[in-house]
Amino acid sequence: MSTRRLVIDLASPRTAWRIPRPNAVEIKNAVGTSWDVLEVKAPAVSDGDGGSGSPEAIAAARGAEIYLGFGIPSGVAAAAKDTLRWAHSATAGIGSSLGHVGPGVLLTNSAGVHAEPMADWVIAAIAYFTRGLDRMISAQRLVSNPLSKTAIPTLPGTLEAWGLNLRRSLIIGSCCLCLTSLASAPPANGFASWYGEAHRGKLMANGKRFDPDKLTAASWFYPLGTKVRVSLESSSRGSRTVLVTITDRGPATDLVREGRIIDLAYGAFKRLGEPGLGLVPVTVHPVRKRSSGRP
Repeated sequence: MSTRRLVIDLASPRTAWRIPRPNAVEIKNAVGTSWDVLEVKAPAVSDGDGGSGSPEAIAAARGAEIYLGFGIPSGVAAAAKDTLRWAHSATAGIGSSLGHVGPGVLLTNSAGVHAEPMADWVIAAIAYFTRGLDRMISAQRLVSNPLSKTAIPTLPGTLEAWGLNLRRSLIIGSCCLCLTSLASAPPANGFASWYGEAHRGKLMANGKRFDPDKLTAASWFYPLGTKVRVSLESSSRGSRTVLVTITDRGPATDLVREGRIIDLAYGAFKRLGEPGLGLVPVTVHPVRKRSSGRP
């Protein structure tokens, strides 16, 4: 009877990152006896996006359908190129793995697991940095080489981690800027919700007070001040559209994971449907500013 192969390459030298023995046994029990589960004993690099892959891991990957590791090493991907169907990285980052994995492979990572502690670490690092900011500025004035000047930290990353960082920053009273590009932003499909009278007068992310009667919205996906066109296609009501300005951040990140992409002010939501609906499926198009010059 032929067996299918699953490789566990999670023997990190760091205890906190190494897969616990009971979890490896649980994986073996879950897939059943038709699978040959190979647990690589050689140390695996768990820093960053993972390492290049040990010889033992590369040998184990030959003929494997599933690979669980820290990143997807090029040697592992090459060894399993004809059989690999699913590769999961226990790291949050997968940038260095994208070029190794073929088009027919499902690639997943652990951003959802790492996002919360990463956000906590980022806020702690910023707070530590800020303690000595005045001294760093004074020291920079004595340095003539501009390349040696220290920059204010920025927070690049996925929506998951960035959103959590932003929320923590706002809670402690930090001023946050959203920097992104709309040059090639495609329309976004998802669900629109609304918020209203209960939030009247509360400060929004742009520093102004919320008015539920205005045509505004909250979103994580566009810079504050961006105008977006929100469209609803309904078989019973036809097509409805409302133009809103992004003035706030939301919906809550756990709701974003469930498909909500924009939170409309009550007045804007009424242009699309009855507020009693709660959620409506929409398409969001960013509106680009027209050039004032003539062609």
